[in-house]
Amino acid sequence: MDNLIYKIKLLRKTEKLKQLEFSELTGVSIGVIKKIDSGKQETITASNLIKIINHPRFKKYSMWLTKDDSDTSDISAWDLTPEGILKETQPLPTELLEQAKTMIKMLALEQKTNLIAELSRQVEELQDDD
Repeated sequence: MDNLIYKIKLLRKTEKLKQLEFSELTGVSIGVIKKIDSGKQETITASNLIKIINHPRFKKYSMWLTKDDSDTSDISAWDLTPEGILKETQPLPTELLEQAKTMIKMLALEQKTNLIAELSRQVEELQDDD
């Protein structure tokens, strides 16, 4: 399965969308979505990719979708959630964790590195205050 096709399938599952819902949101035909999920679709047209990336709900995935990763075997739907992103950081106090989840949901994934650095700085400040 093409890496991009795998990512599109993973994106839909991460967003907890049924095939028809994803099709209606993006404008990509239900037939193409079904072929992607079944592994019968080996490529995606540029116009269909643009439909997905341009939808406001999926813009946060645009960098990830278009980045050429040669190996996606270590990518899971968990990695795309706020909790999955935060697992890369040190443990956070509950209040800060809730703030982080909210911030991550609002930010694009390509900004996660900057967010994690800022959260780490805030955690250090909180620890220094104690």
